[in-house]
Order: sequence, then C-alpha cells, then structure tokens
Amino acid sequence: METRSIAKIIVTVFFMIGSLTSKAQKKHLSNPQEVEQEVHQVLNTALNSDEGLLHKLKSKNNLKGTFVIDLTINDKSHVISVFVVENNGGTAQGQTTLKDALIDLKFKFKVPKGKRYKIRHTFIF
Repeated sequence: METRSIAKIIVTVFFMIGSLTSKAQKKHLSNPQEVEQEVHQVLNTALNSDEGLLHKLKSKNNLKGTFVIDLTINDKSHVISVFVVENNGGTAQGQTTLKDALIDLKFKFKVPKGKRYKIRHTFIF
C-alpha cells in the first residue's frame, strides 16, 4: 500500500513539472493573421516602450521619418529579409540602421516548419 502512495506522489510531481515546462514554451502560431498580429504587437512595443530595442535605437541615432518595411520571417521566427518599401522623411543612414537592427530580430513564437511569412509594418519615428 505504501508503494502505491509513493508511486502516486512521483506521478503527481512529474505532471506538475510537465505543466511548468509547458508554460515556459514558446507560443505556437499557425495562421498568417496570428503571426502578423504578434509581429505588429512586438514591434510596436519595442518602439513605444522606454526599454524597447527600437526606442533605444531611435534615441541613440536620432531616427526620424516614416518607414514602410516588409519583413520576412522564417519557421525559426528569425527575420531573414528586410525590404524598405517607402521612406518618408528619413535619412539613408537611418534606414540602414533600422534595417540592420531588424535583421537581427528573433521573435518568441513558433510557426509551422517550412513556412515563411511576409509582413508589412510601418514605423513612425
């Protein structure tokens, strides 16, 4: 009888550990609208938050203007290409700085293997 109690405790502990690790996993997004919405949210937070990467980049490099940019994201959630569609009021140096920062981004979500997503985002500095 005591062996069964110990076994139940061990099984319960494994389930608890499993539930904790599953919460630490990345969010899995499967349709293009979810991916696009998540990318826009992350980029807007990075630009508007005082601790955000793009906000710091804006302050450090005195970025100005509006940039319309196409980002391509692969199945590992890495930005693999950055294409500037439109640059209104920004400098070429600012455009290059922004492109360099964006190409190094990795998002914290998963997408289906073998999929790529192209997202157009407007940055207003």
